[in-house]
Amino acid sequence: MDKDTKMITIAVPSLRNKKIDLSNQTYKDFEVIVDGDGSIVEVMNRAIKNAKGNIIVRTDDDCVFPPHWLEEIDKTFKDNPDCAIVTGPTIIPKELLKNRDVFNFRKFRWPLKQLYYFFMDGNPYRIGRLYSSGCFSLGSNFIHSLQGETRPVDFAEACNHAFRKDIILDRQVMGFDEKFDGLCEYYENDAFLRLKEGGWKIYYNPKAYVEHHIKEATGNRTRIWGRNKNFIRFCFRRVNISYKFFLYLIFINLYFLYKMLLFVHTRLGHWIFCKLSHQYKEDK
Repeated sequence: MDKDTKMITIAVPSLRNKKIDLSNQTYKDFEVIVDGDGSIVEVMNRAIKNAKGNIIVRTDDDCVFPPHWLEEIDKTFKDNPDCAIVTGPTIIPKELLKNRDVFNFRKFRWPLKQLYYFFMDGNPYRIGRLYSSGCFSLGSNFIHSLQGETRPVDFAEACNHAFRKDIILDRQVMGFDEKFDGLCEYYENDAFLRLKEGGWKIYYNPKAYVEHHIKEATGNRTRIWGRNKNFIRFCFRRVNISYKFFLYLIFINLYFLYKMLLFVHTRLGHWIFCKLSHQYKEDK
């Protein structure tokens, strides 16, 4: 199918096949593809194949969109001829930050908090920065990220980015790598950083923001080995890694081990309590 240079295709990987509401958009020439069959990478590769538009936007079914969202994405591509990818803030409401481990690290006491800042080169709240530890900066999830001008950045937000179909299908990339599995973290930036190596840029537009209503981690998000595989694959391919990468890998796995032991301890305590309660009732 011939691509439509005006139409924008919005791809939504959704196991629930939940539709998103874009009726408020000022930019009207768009289509929405909701697909929950297979991994996120498989969904996105199918979206590339089936999209009517040459601009493909990736988002989640738990995001909320301001009226000018698509308009700002389109404007960024038009204003920057060297732009292959557009991204913007993914604002997470303060009360929902607890639902992601990466934000809970801020609550650590000394020296763990200082160690985490060390992995982020002392400033975890920068915008669009990829560190030599393999960490992404966190700034684009907070209100201050709505300020400033459109500018090039190191990476794209997972659930708020757009890319040109004709470029992602170039022989240099040929779509997304389906070796990234589970939650498929880093699959998009694996491809995008490869485009950057070829001279294309990722542009961050603070006006092209979404609000992300993240839920508590379950399922694939709690599977440590799969997430480690994706992280290591991405870093060895695309990051100029330093000794910080290896220290961070140890740090994050010790954290996940702590969470696993805490979970087991809580469940074991609950089981013992139930057994004792049941025995107490029988004795009475």
